[in-house]
Amino acid sequence: MVDVRSNWEELSSNKAFSHMFRLKVPGGWLVYVDRRDSEPLPGFGEFPYIAGGLTFYPDPNHEWDGGSSPSKNR
Repeated sequence: MVDVRSNWEELSSNKAFSHMFRLKVPGGWLVYVDRRDSEPLPGFGEFPYIAGGLTFYPDPNHEWDGGSSPSKNR
C-alpha cells in the first residue's frame, strides 16, 4: 500500500503550472499539477483562476528523474 499523505515529491514548476508533484506508486508515478492565478478571469466573478489535474505516468523502473520530459527518457 502507498501512503499518499506524506510521500509527494515537489518538482520544479514552469510557466504553465504553479505547482507540480509526483508520487512513486507501483508501476510508475502519480503526477499532480495545478495553476493558480491571483487575478480573476473575466466572467468568473471575484474568484481567482484555479485548475489542476492528476495523471498516472507508467514507469515500472521509476527511471523518470522528475525534471526532464518523460518522453525524452524512452
